Amino acid sequence: MIDYNIEYHDVGTDSFFFRKHNDSFHPTVIFLANNRDSKSIRNYVENISAVYKNIGCSCVTLSYTLDSSMLQSDNRENEELQSDLLRVTADIYGILSENLILHEPIFFHCIGDEGVYVYSQISREFLTDYIVGVTLESFDLGHEANTNQFL
Repeated sequence: MIDYNIEYHDVGTDSFFFRKHNDSFHPTVIFLANNRDSKSIRNYVENISAVYKNIGCSCVTLSYTLDSSMLQSDNRENEELQSDLLRVTADIYGILSENLILHEPIFFHCIGDEGVYVYSQISREFLTDYIVGVTLESFDLGHEANTNQFL
């Protein structure tokens, strides 16, 4: 099961411009984080989402449980682990569909290796037409985050 929180927000700032659809929009930022029980990650997401909301974006936080051993190369072929990944990606797709987010421009903010791995599956399987950017961020509870952005 996936825990999620949606915060719709519009502060009346200038809209971004999405040339493909010739419309103005405020993208929905989707945070992907594997550790739903980590207070540090929740606090971090809360602080970063304030930045996104300040420019008019809605924020969706998706927290899930996924075995991190999936990232080890010799386990990627394990059927049970692959089944867990497919379940998580299908659940995420369902949440986005149910909340009418699928046909809007989406910006992903992936936290940790598992977030990046889940994002790679989601982007390949479901949302290729709507993703307008992604931040890939490693997160070590004892250190500062390391961020890479792709637009």
